[in-house]
Amino acid sequence: MSFSRLKQLTDANQATASDPRVSAWVSANAGTGKTTVLVNRVLRLLLHKDRASDAYTRPEKILCLTYTKAAAAEMENRLSGILAHWAVMGKRELAGALEDLRGSPASPPDMARARTLFATTLDTRGGLKIHTIHAFCERLLHRFPLEAGIQADFKVLDDQERRELRDDAIDDVLGRAVAEEGEPLGQALMEVVAVSAEESFRALIEVTLGRQEEIRALHRLNDTFATLGQSERHGITRAFGVSANRGETDVLQEMGQALSDDQIDAFLAGIPTEKATERNLLSALAGAKAAPAPELRALAFREAFLTQSGTPRKTLLTKPVAAEFPQFDSELHEAQDAVVALAREQAVLGIASATAALLTLADEIIARYERRKAARAALDYDDLIEKTHRLLSGSHAAAWVLYKLDYGIDHILVDEAQDTSPVQWRVIAALAGEFFAGESAQEASRTLFAVGDEKQSIYSFQGADPVSFAKHGRTFGKLVQGAGQGWEPVPLTVSFRSTEPVLKAVDEVFAQDGARDGVVWEGVGIVHQAVRAGQAGLVELWPVEEPEDYTPAHAMRPHEEREAATHARDALVEKIAATIDFWLDSGERLEAQNRAMRPGDILLLVRTRDEFVRKLIAALKGRGIPVAGADRMKLGEQLAVMDLMAVGDFVLLPDDDLTLATLLKSP
Repeated sequence: MSFSRLKQLTDANQATASDPRVSAWVSANAGTGKTTVLVNRVLRLLLHKDRASDAYTRPEKILCLTYTKAAAAEMENRLSGILAHWAVMGKRELAGALEDLRGSPASPPDMARARTLFATTLDTRGGLKIHTIHAFCERLLHRFPLEAGIQADFKVLDDQERRELRDDAIDDVLGRAVAEEGEPLGQALMEVVAVSAEESFRALIEVTLGRQEEIRALHRLNDTFATLGQSERHGITRAFGVSANRGETDVLQEMGQALSDDQIDAFLAGIPTEKATERNLLSALAGAKAAPAPELRALAFREAFLTQSGTPRKTLLTKPVAAEFPQFDSELHEAQDAVVALAREQAVLGIASATAALLTLADEIIARYERRKAARAALDYDDLIEKTHRLLSGSHAAAWVLYKLDYGIDHILVDEAQDTSPVQWRVIAALAGEFFAGESAQEASRTLFAVGDEKQSIYSFQGADPVSFAKHGRTFGKLVQGAGQGWEPVPLTVSFRSTEPVLKAVDEVFAQDGARDGVVWEGVGIVHQAVRAGQAGLVELWPVEEPEDYTPAHAMRPHEEREAATHARDALVEKIAATIDFWLDSGERLEAQNRAMRPGDILLLVRTRDEFVRKLIAALKGRGIPVAGADRMKLGEQLAVMDLMAVGDFVLLPDDDLTLATLLKSP
C-alpha cells in the first residue's frame, strides 16, 4: 500500500475514533498514535455542541481513566499545552488547527470557544478529570463514604505501608502456624512447605495474596473457610476428571496392583539382562515385589515405568527383546499405561490438597491484614476498586450514587484498556451502563471510548486480563447500539514508530498459531503496517549459544583436566563484541544518515543488569569501543555511604558497640 493510501487510512481511522458523536472501541498497535487519538477526542468533545442541549461539553463532564499516574500527567500536560497555544494563536493559524483536528472548517463560535478553553479548564473545579482508576475510586469513596460503608476520613496506604502491613500479617500467621503444629493452620503450613522450595515459599504466598478478588469470590460461594478449602479441592479434582472421594492412599494401593507377583516372577525369569534397559527395569520390578507396604510397591512401579520428571519411559525393553517376547512387552506397556493414569490422578489430588492448604494460609493472612487496616481506618488500592464496585452495583444506595453521578459525567474515556482488570471493568460498566439504560438524568448525548492493545498487556500479575478488552468491547457495543446510538470499532494498525522489516518480522512470528494464542482471540490476525515504508531495517536471529561439554579429569589426576569449556554467556558476549567491532572497523554504512556507523548509533537492550552486562562492557572496552550509560553504582553499597548510615545507626542506638567498632575501623 502506498504512503498516501496509508496516510489516508490512518487519518480516517483516527478521525472516526476521535468523533465526539459516537462511542468508539479502538484496538491500537504499538506506535499507532493512540495517545494522540485520546487527546484529540477530548479536544473535539470540548469543542462539540450537543444538538439536544444546544450547549458545548463542559470540561467537568469528561472523565479520562488511565492506568498510571505518568500517563495521566502526560495526557494532562499535552491537553494544557494545546489549549494554551490555542488561546494565543492568530486567527488564520487557529482556524487551520481546528480544521485539521475536526476535518471541517471552524465557525466563529467554535474559534471563540477554542480561545477560552484554556481559561475554562483552569476555572473548572478540580480541573480536567484525568485520573488513574484508583484515584477516581478514591475521590468517589470520599464523596460517598456513608453509602460505601467506610469511614469518611479513611487513609489510602501507599505501596510501602501496604507491604509492611502485609509482611507483618504473614509473619504473625506463619508464627502461629508453627506454634499450632497439630491444628488446621499448622497442618496447612506443613503441606505447603512440603511442595514448595525454600526460596519460593514466600513468593508463593505473595502471588496467592495478589488474587484476593478471586478469594473473595470463593467466600461469596461458601459460608465458612473450611467449606471454601474443601470446595476448592473438589473443584480442582472435578476439573481434571478425578473423583473427589478418592484419596492418595486409594490411588497408591491401586498403583501397587499394576502387576501381580506372578507376572513379575515371569519377567525376572524370562527377560535377558544383557542390556542396561532390561537390568534397570527388572531391578525396579524386583524392588516392587519385595516392598513391605503398598505405598513402597507403588513407588517402585513409578520408578520402573516413569522418569524422574514423571513422564512415561519411552523404552521399557530394547527392540530385540521386545521382538522376542511380545507378550511381555504388551503386559509391561499395559501396566505402564495404568501407572501413568494413576500417577496423573495422584498429582491432581496432591495439587488439590496443596491448593486447599495454601488457601487456608492465605485466608488467615488476609483476615489478619484486613484487621490491621481497619485499626488504621486505611484502604489499599485493591480496596478502592472493590468497594467502589460494591458501591455502584451491590449496595442499597447504588441507584442514588449513580443518579448523582449522572449529573456529573457524560463521556468516559479509558486509556490502556488492555491492562484493566475484570473488577475494574465492572466499575466502568456500572458507570457507563447508566448512559445507555432507561431515561438518562440529562438529554445530552453520552459516549464511551476505550483504547488498548491486548498484545501490550503487562499487568497480569496485578489482575489485568487482556481477554476482557475484546469481551467488554462486544458487550458495550451491544449496549450502545441497543440504545440507538453510534458505535464504532476502530483498528489502528499503521505504525509511525517502526520500519517495515521490523513489523513484518513481528507479523511472521504471530502468524503461527502457538505464538498467537493468548495474545489475540477469536482467530483475529495480527497485522502491522508501517508509515515509514521503504526505510531500512533488519531483524536478525542468531543461533542459541550452547555450552561445550567436556569430560572432567579423574579425581586422582586433576592436573590432567583441561580448562573448562567456554560458558554460553561468555560466547555470546564475545560474539556481540566482535560483531560491533566489525561494524565500526569495516565502515558499515547507515543509509538513513549517509555515513559510516558510530558507537553512539548502537543501543544494547538487556533483560537485567547482571553479570552478562558487566562481561559485555569489559569485552567492548577491551576492543577500544566506548560504552556510555552503563557505569552506574548502587549508593547503598558505596563505602562512604555505608559509613554515614552506620553513623546514623549509632546515633539512634548508642549502645550498639558493634556498629561503633565497625565505623571506627573503617578507613
